Amino acid sequence: MIQKGGVEMRKYSKSRQISRPATVILSPGGNQTIGDRVRKILSDNSPLSSDDWFLLTQVHLICLFRRARSESRKRKIDKYLSRREEKYLSQKKDPQIGLTPQDFIGLNQWVVNQDLADKQHNKLEALIKRVKQRKRQAKREAKRAKK
Repeated sequence: MIQKGGVEMRKYSKSRQISRPATVILSPGGNQTIGDRVRKILSDNSPLSSDDWFLLTQVHLICLFRRARSESRKRKIDKYLSRREEKYLSQKKDPQIGLTPQDFIGLNQWVVNQDLADKQHNKLEALIKRVKQRKRQAKREAKRAKK
């Protein structure tokens, strides 16, 4: 965990830090930032892919990290997030498809920006609520599809 301009962020090793915005290739025609992709997942009602589900869970965990009060809780969440990222990256077969280490950094920055944008109106809490709601909705749709 590091302080950057008074903002608490997760700590990444030097080899994973970048200075350009992270992009995710969703279709051959265009680039989107990771924040755009999360917004699209949250607003879209289509079924979630495994990558979308993973991404929403990461957003939820980063939100919990930002909300955590005690250092021990933050360390636990940070360790869990790191393990999930490493496992995801090690299982990825094609480096051109899916999330990259830069995407994880961009995702963290996006959540931080969401939190800082509107502290008074609890944007972080609203984001957590929306992620949970979207995941519940996807589960219900998956159950209906099986019937």
